[in-house]
Amino acid sequence: MKKRLASVSNRLTSVSGEREPAARLDRQDSTALTALRFISKADGAAGRTTVENRFVEITATSGGLLPRSKFGECIGMDSIDFALELFDALARRRLMTQDTIDGDQLREFWEQISAQSFDSRLQTFFDIDSEGSKKLSHMLSLKLNTTRDPKPLKGWYSGLRHFVSDSLQMTSMYLAVPVAFPACEILIRPFRSSVSTVTIRKVAIYPGNVLTLHLSRPKNFKYESGQYMFVTCPTISTFEWYVKMHPFSITSAPQDEDLSIHIKVAGDWTNALKEHVGYMYQVCEPPPVRDKYLRAYSCEEMNPYSFPKIMIDGPYDAPAQNYKKYNVILLVGLGIGTAPMMSIIKDIINNVEAKEHSQINQMEEGTQRHQQGEKESMKTRKAYFYWVTKDQGSYSWFQNIMNEVTERDTNGVVEVNNYCTSIYEEGDVRSVFIRMLQSLNHSKNGVDIVSGTRVMTHFAKPNWKNVYKQIAMDHYGSHVGVFYCGEVSLAEELRQLALEFTHKTETRFSFHKENFYPPC
Repeated sequence: MKKRLASVSNRLTSVSGEREPAARLDRQDSTALTALRFISKADGAAGRTTVENRFVEITATSGGLLPRSKFGECIGMDSIDFALELFDALARRRLMTQDTIDGDQLREFWEQISAQSFDSRLQTFFDIDSEGSKKLSHMLSLKLNTTRDPKPLKGWYSGLRHFVSDSLQMTSMYLAVPVAFPACEILIRPFRSSVSTVTIRKVAIYPGNVLTLHLSRPKNFKYESGQYMFVTCPTISTFEWYVKMHPFSITSAPQDEDLSIHIKVAGDWTNALKEHVGYMYQVCEPPPVRDKYLRAYSCEEMNPYSFPKIMIDGPYDAPAQNYKKYNVILLVGLGIGTAPMMSIIKDIINNVEAKEHSQINQMEEGTQRHQQGEKESMKTRKAYFYWVTKDQGSYSWFQNIMNEVTERDTNGVVEVNNYCTSIYEEGDVRSVFIRMLQSLNHSKNGVDIVSGTRVMTHFAKPNWKNVYKQIAMDHYGSHVGVFYCGEVSLAEELRQLALEFTHKTETRFSFHKENFYPPC
């Protein structure tokens, strides 16, 4: 990867020195070249320790916050101008507006800068090069200075010819990387080792147009909770893999035998996929189920070749997979954005049970063996999960998972909170009757009449300030990881509250936002 980026950088450098106009590029207009050189040399493993040591020295008198002006010094970047543009690009991608970052945010910045994957480095280059594109347009719009010439027409023609030639050369120089990289990526995508063909083992269709696929898991497919993968169906379009990929969060836990994804049917491709799966229901009716919300069908009870083949590419890193490094986490999912959170809470329960079983075995054997790597693998001891949705039927999407978590979580590690925004807030006269029936049924049968699960549903929207306040009080001095997946509207509020309570209390909050892709 480094050799490929370095090769492109050297090529651009050689092209820029061939003609005089390109040689007149100032320091700001060569941002693209500087970006390529820097990201091609960045080494995450070796450089992280050095960067962290510089961070401690620089922020010794600033309360652990690194100002934007010192970012270049901290990461070892000589060019101040480029360091500022790099800081702005990384902050803009995370919707950050402040001019300071803490240690966790710096670690996120460095992980993206030094990421070894092709997609991550390409995205970093594009983020930085956005401002270079504006400068290029400005340069091409400048008029040539006229000179006195005894043959004005000949001079005008000569100047125009050189201007067109230079403009085409400079344009091709700036377009070479943005065009060549995606083209190469598309061509090699089907041949990468991460691409696998899998079979559909189970399908479920839920209210709210949500489709769940349980897929066979490739032998060497190892992933972490919070990661995502790309999915396509050759039956829908043979050459689709070369044009567009469809990202979906993995909702199964790493310990599960199969892979599962939850798909919100809202675009052309997802509708086409639902039609292909729905056709199978017309051919053979699914077996009856007690759950009125669920229509499920297992491939074991029918011809395994009846369902279309699926191709997957992944897994790919996402912010939510970093939850294990926090003792306390706050998980917030908005609508279908709760998908990656389901994998996380299942993984937490699995790890807690595995640790308990290990301790029991050690006591029975009378040994005091220390399990190496356990501390680094998962630090999480308490998780607060908030799922906010406006449709009552949405709770059926993950009904089985929530019931499983509440039954297995005997130590109360995961606190589940459901909020239905289509019902008036608690205390409102219009919701008193619903609340009364809800309480009676839950006390008698242990089931919530709104969600159909063991978890009591709250009404209206959560008071996020009170949520942060309570966590700060209950976990004084802790470092809390906040992970959110959903629309941008709520992201900024949660980010600002994380900063506010970090400065006002002894509890630190680090906010992480998942990329919420548009419907496909």
